[in-house]
Amino acid sequence: MENTRFQLRRFVDADLAELLELETVTFLDNPLMNYMGGVQQSLTNDPSDTGRTALKGFQSFMTQNVLLNGGHIDIILDTSCNPVKLVAGALWFAPGRHLTPGFSMIRAGLVSVLRKWGFSALPKIPEFQDQAQKVAREEFKRRNIPVSPDQAWYLQVISVHPEYQSKGMYICHRRLSSRLIREFIASHKETNVFTLEATHPKAKLRYDHLGFETLGEIVVGKGTVNAEGLPLTPEERKQGASPGVTCWSMVYVRKD
Repeated sequence: MENTRFQLRRFVDADLAELLELETVTFLDNPLMNYMGGVQQSLTNDPSDTGRTALKGFQSFMTQNVLLNGGHIDIILDTSCNPVKLVAGALWFAPGRHLTPGFSMIRAGLVSVLRKWGFSALPKIPEFQDQAQKVAREEFKRRNIPVSPDQAWYLQVISVHPEYQSKGMYICHRRLSSRLIREFIASHKETNVFTLEATHPKAKLRYDHLGFETLGEIVVGKGTVNAEGLPLTPEERKQGASPGVTCWSMVYVRKD
């Protein structure tokens, strides 16, 4: 019944506008996005919120990077809605085609992102990437994983609409995100290693249940932002708090 209601298929260009809207509402309160964008207070879903507009621009940049580098995007549609609604999506970078500095980043819209977020966002991208790559390289070597991190499929973004993340829809949310990942892994048997970074504790738990293992922590913004990615308040500074945003580098290695 659920698989009849929720249709999984490959992304097509006509899905782009709806996919970007999905990614935006999914990441409105994401700690890493707050930090990257220099968000001063929690974003709202009001289209006039300039922070929301900037976040959507960043999601467009990330999505275009996947498309320009030959990545793979799957989406899930809720066919019970009229019109049919795009409710989940997963963006993957192919082995050897991960996001790297270069002309493709300019083509994908990096300049537009910096105009909206400010140029203070520019060093935050390598701040996160460099840590993530270092953790992955060291742990792949220590665990004797037979490929380099760059030769794994990399989950860049996974989104599930907030309406499907409410208390009454939690099981549905888990099934949608799990289905996107499980079916992708099952259909790519030429590769046995899949990586990602969990940017929220709840997301990490879901990946744990799917068989991903934690390689290590990535901490950005320490001393400047709290765990939600928002600027430290005077009270937090007075108390000596400086947690920054914690993310987790994770890997799935096919056992069969």
